[in-house]
Amino acid sequence: MIEAKGTCFCGDVCFTVEVDPLKVAICHCLDCQRVSGSAFRHTVFGDKTTLKFQSGNVTAFDKVGDSGNTRRQLFCATCGTNIGSVPPEGDPTLFASIRVPILDVKDQLPPRVSVWNTSHVDWLDGLNDLPSLEQQS
Repeated sequence: MIEAKGTCFCGDVCFTVEVDPLKVAICHCLDCQRVSGSAFRHTVFGDKTTLKFQSGNVTAFDKVGDSGNTRRQLFCATCGTNIGSVPPEGDPTLFASIRVPILDVKDQLPPRVSVWNTSHVDWLDGLNDLPSLEQQS
């Protein structure tokens, strides 16, 4: 496990969490595509008991996913950044699912598995062939 610090887009929500660098996934399910606004969501699993918010207001709602499991989705109340998900109240599951791109250790968390590939968008396969620019002009 490694300790990670996370920050939302606007900087209001700051937190720490212990994450497992061996449990990193990209998920192509439709829920993950919708909540991330992208073709997949990059997630790391951590111990929910170590998720500690230092600042900001977090809003949450429970969502039943494509898997049939209910997860409490966490967002910054100001900017809407998706922080991750935890089990709903009363669920004994111990893992938190945290969005890798908002963590300070994201370079240490490459995907180890790709899941829900039945929803994978075909154009992802051609990304390596696109022109590459160092910055946007």
